[in-house]
Amino acid sequence: MSDKGKKMRVVREAILEFLSDVQVTFAGADLVRYVKTRVFQETGRGIYDDTILRELRRFREQGKIGYVCIDFPHSMYKITHRGI
Repeated sequence: MSDKGKKMRVVREAILEFLSDVQVTFAGADLVRYVKTRVFQETGRGIYDDTILRELRRFREQGKIGYVCIDFPHSMYKITHRGI
């Protein structure tokens, strides 16, 4: 598997793992920090915030997770449904 493919697999796994541990609300910064740490630990490389948020949007479009922004200035989100 290519380096990019491995990194994206780790990103997807980390997002799903983070969201499965969340009760109802989560901060976008906590998600990004968790995923970045996990990617660096497993691949030794960094990743952009936009890439993480793009994958999160992809999960929403696929129906794997539903969320709404409840506090835009503080980047707080509420999970509406889980299809994971």
